[in-house]
Amino acid sequence: MWAQVLLAQADGTWQRLELYREPACRSAFHDRSRNNSGVWHDVRRCGNAADLRTSRARRKQQAAEAPAGE
Repeated sequence: MWAQVLLAQADGTWQRLELYREPACRSAFHDRSRNNSGVWHDVRRCGNAADLRTSRARRKQQAAEAPAGE
């Protein structure tokens, strides 16, 4: 493993290694986005729950911002 880490540091791919933000998952992935800001999750493993939480939070925020009569 350490040999792969050293090779990745030497060829510049180490900077593209990201950890998934979900604490329960802690998977790593190679970020191929232009500005190195990619967010990835495996839908089969934990992504569905993360997507559901995001969707619910977005709907809650929209409901809070909507005028009371609508």
